[in-house]
Amino acid sequence: MTYSVSVTNKSGLQQNVAVYIGDSSGNNDFSLVWWLKPVNNSGNTTFSWDENDFGLGWGNTSESIDIGVKFSQGQDPTPAFPNVVGGNNVLPVSYNNAGFFSGAPYSDNKITDKLEVSTDSSFTVSNSLTMGIALFINKLPAIIMQGSPNMTYYFMIPKLSYYLVVTDFKQGVVLPAMDSIHDS
Repeated sequence: MTYSVSVTNKSGLQQNVAVYIGDSSGNNDFSLVWWLKPVNNSGNTTFSWDENDFGLGWGNTSESIDIGVKFSQGQDPTPAFPNVVGGNNVLPVSYNNAGFFSGAPYSDNKITDKLEVSTDSSFTVSNSLTMGIALFINKLPAIIMQGSPNMTYYFMIPKLSYYLVVTDFKQGVVLPAMDSIHDS
Protein backbone atom coordinates (compact mmCIF):
# COMPACT_ATOMS: atom_id res chain seq x y z
CA MET A 1 0.00 0.00 0.00
CA THR A 2 1.19 3.50 -0.77
CA TYR A 3 0.73 6.37 1.65
CA SER A 4 0.33 9.80 0.14
CA VAL A 5 -0.23 13.30 1.45
CA SER A 6 -0.57 16.46 -0.63
CA VAL A 7 0.21 19.95 0.66
CA THR A 8 -0.86 23.33 -0.70
CA ASN A 9 1.03 26.33 0.64
CA LYS A 10 -1.13 29.43 1.08
CA SER A 11 1.03 31.09 3.72
CA GLY A 12 2.23 33.98 1.58
CA LEU A 13 5.86 32.76 1.63
CA GLN A 14 7.86 29.75 0.54
CA GLN A 15 7.83 27.13 3.30
CA ASN A 16 9.93 24.05 4.00
CA VAL A 17 7.37 21.31 4.61
CA ALA A 18 8.60 18.17 6.29
CA VAL A 19 7.22 14.80 7.22
CA TYR A 20 8.51 13.23 10.39
CA ILE A 21 7.68 9.97 12.07
CA GLY A 22 6.85 9.73 15.74
CA ASP A 23 7.12 6.57 17.81
CA SER A 24 4.65 6.38 20.71
CA SER A 25 6.14 3.16 22.14
CA GLY A 26 8.10 5.03 24.81
CA ASN A 27 11.50 4.09 23.41
CA ASN A 28 14.39 6.46 23.97
CA ASP A 29 14.38 7.49 20.33
CA PHE A 30 14.64 10.68 18.33
CA SER A 31 12.57 11.68 15.32
CA LEU A 32 14.42 13.15 12.37
CA VAL A 33 13.24 15.47 9.63
CA TRP A 34 12.50 12.46 7.48
CA TRP A 35 11.45 14.03 4.20
CA LEU A 36 11.68 17.74 3.35
CA LYS A 37 10.41 19.71 0.38
CA PRO A 38 10.37 23.47 -0.24
CA VAL A 39 6.92 24.62 -1.36
CA ASN A 40 6.44 28.00 -2.99
CA ASN A 41 3.50 30.19 -2.00
CA SER A 42 0.39 28.91 -3.82
CA GLY A 43 2.41 25.82 -4.74
CA ASN A 44 1.61 22.16 -4.19
CA THR A 45 3.66 19.11 -3.42
CA THR A 46 2.93 15.47 -2.70
CA PHE A 47 4.78 13.06 -0.46
CA SER A 48 4.23 9.40 -1.42
CA TRP A 49 5.86 6.29 0.01
CA ASP A 50 5.42 2.55 0.35
CA GLU A 51 4.22 1.76 3.87
CA ASN A 52 6.30 -1.43 3.88
CA ASP A 53 9.63 0.03 2.69
CA PHE A 54 11.56 -0.36 5.95
CA GLY A 55 15.30 -0.56 6.50
CA LEU A 56 17.66 -0.83 9.44
CA GLY A 57 21.10 0.65 9.84
CA TRP A 58 23.36 2.95 11.74
CA GLY A 59 25.07 6.27 11.28
CA ASN A 60 26.86 9.11 12.99
CA THR A 61 26.35 12.60 14.27
CA SER A 62 28.95 15.33 14.75
CA GLU A 63 28.21 15.42 18.50
CA SER A 64 25.95 13.64 20.97
CA ILE A 65 22.46 13.03 19.60
CA ASP A 66 20.35 16.04 20.49
CA ILE A 67 17.85 18.48 18.99
CA GLY A 68 19.24 20.22 15.90
CA VAL A 69 22.08 17.71 15.32
CA LYS A 70 22.27 16.15 11.85
CA PHE A 71 22.38 12.37 11.46
CA SER A 72 24.39 10.89 8.56
CA GLN A 73 23.83 7.28 7.60
CA GLY A 74 26.73 4.83 7.68
CA GLN A 75 26.20 1.96 5.24
CA ASP A 76 23.15 1.82 2.98
CA PRO A 77 20.12 0.68 4.97
CA THR A 78 19.44 -3.04 5.05
CA PRO A 79 15.89 -3.90 3.87
CA ALA A 80 13.74 -5.18 6.75
CA PHE A 81 10.36 -6.90 6.81
CA PRO A 82 8.50 -6.73 10.15
CA ASN A 83 5.32 -8.45 8.94
CA VAL A 84 6.59 -11.01 6.45
CA VAL A 85 7.02 -14.60 7.61
CA GLY A 86 10.68 -15.47 7.14
CA GLY A 87 11.55 -11.85 6.26
CA ASN A 88 14.68 -10.33 7.74
CA ASN A 89 13.72 -8.38 10.86
CA VAL A 90 17.03 -8.28 12.80
CA LEU A 91 20.29 -6.50 11.96
CA PRO A 92 23.50 -6.97 13.98
CA VAL A 93 25.91 -4.01 14.16
CA SER A 94 29.58 -4.41 15.09
CA TYR A 95 32.82 -2.44 15.10
CA ASN A 96 36.37 -3.05 13.86
CA ASN A 97 39.44 -0.92 13.03
CA ALA A 98 37.60 0.59 10.05
CA GLY A 99 34.60 1.62 12.19
CA PHE A 100 31.03 0.42 12.55
CA PHE A 101 29.50 -2.03 10.08
CA SER A 102 26.26 -3.92 9.55
CA GLY A 103 26.35 -7.70 9.81
CA ALA A 104 24.17 -10.14 7.88
CA PRO A 105 20.46 -9.54 8.55
CA TYR A 106 18.34 -12.48 9.62
CA SER A 107 14.80 -13.48 10.53
CA ASP A 108 13.70 -14.05 14.12
CA ASN A 109 10.22 -15.58 14.10
CA LYS A 110 9.82 -14.79 17.83
CA ILE A 111 9.37 -11.08 17.13
CA THR A 112 6.44 -9.62 15.22
CA ASP A 113 5.35 -6.07 14.36
CA LYS A 114 8.79 -4.76 15.26
CA LEU A 115 12.30 -4.54 13.91
CA GLU A 116 15.45 -5.20 15.93
CA VAL A 117 19.03 -3.97 15.83
CA SER A 118 21.53 -5.66 18.14
CA THR A 119 25.01 -4.49 19.01
CA ASP A 120 27.83 -6.59 20.43
CA SER A 121 30.90 -6.07 22.62
CA SER A 122 33.25 -5.22 19.73
CA PHE A 123 33.21 -1.54 20.74
CA THR A 124 33.12 0.67 23.82
CA VAL A 125 30.76 3.36 25.00
CA SER A 126 33.45 5.86 24.02
CA ASN A 127 33.44 4.50 20.43
CA SER A 128 29.67 4.97 20.25
CA LEU A 129 29.21 8.51 21.63
CA THR A 130 28.15 9.83 18.21
CA MET A 131 26.76 6.59 16.74
CA GLY A 132 23.05 6.12 16.24
CA ILE A 133 20.91 3.08 15.41
CA ALA A 134 18.39 3.99 12.71
CA LEU A 135 15.05 3.01 11.26
CA PHE A 136 14.84 3.92 7.60
CA ILE A 137 11.59 4.36 5.69
CA ASN A 138 11.63 4.78 1.94
CA LYS A 139 15.46 4.53 2.24
CA LEU A 140 15.65 7.72 4.33
CA PRO A 141 16.58 7.79 8.04
CA ALA A 142 13.46 8.46 10.10
CA ILE A 143 14.09 7.57 13.75
CA ILE A 144 17.36 7.07 15.62
CA MET A 145 18.45 5.83 19.04
CA GLN A 146 21.78 6.41 20.77
CA GLY A 147 24.04 3.45 20.04
CA SER A 148 25.82 1.52 22.80
CA PRO A 149 27.59 -1.82 23.03
CA ASN A 150 25.74 -5.03 24.00
CA MET A 151 22.26 -3.60 23.43
CA THR A 152 19.08 -4.61 21.66
CA TYR A 153 16.99 -1.87 20.05
CA TYR A 154 13.39 -2.27 18.88
CA PHE A 155 11.38 -0.17 16.47
CA MET A 156 7.69 -0.86 17.15
CA ILE A 157 6.06 -0.56 13.72
CA PRO A 158 2.39 -0.32 14.89
CA LYS A 159 3.37 2.59 17.18
CA LEU A 160 4.62 4.79 14.31
CA SER A 161 2.66 7.88 13.27
CA TYR A 162 3.33 10.35 10.46
CA TYR A 163 3.27 14.13 10.99
CA LEU A 164 3.62 17.24 8.84
CA VAL A 165 5.56 20.25 10.07
CA VAL A 166 6.93 23.50 8.65
CA THR A 167 10.55 23.81 9.71
CA ASP A 168 13.89 25.48 9.11
CA PHE A 169 15.70 22.25 10.02
CA LYS A 170 17.37 20.31 7.21
CA GLN A 171 16.58 16.74 6.25
CA GLY A 172 18.13 14.26 8.73
CA VAL A 173 18.22 16.72 11.66
CA VAL A 174 16.96 15.62 15.10
CA LEU A 175 13.63 17.22 16.05
CA PRO A 176 12.40 18.10 19.54
CA ALA A 177 10.55 15.27 21.33
CA MET A 178 6.95 14.74 20.25
CA ASP A 179 5.63 15.97 23.62
CA SER A 180 7.49 19.27 23.32
CA ILE A 181 6.26 19.74 19.73
CA HIS A 182 2.63 19.07 20.73
CA ASP A 183 2.82 21.15 23.92
CA SER A 184 3.95 24.32 22.16
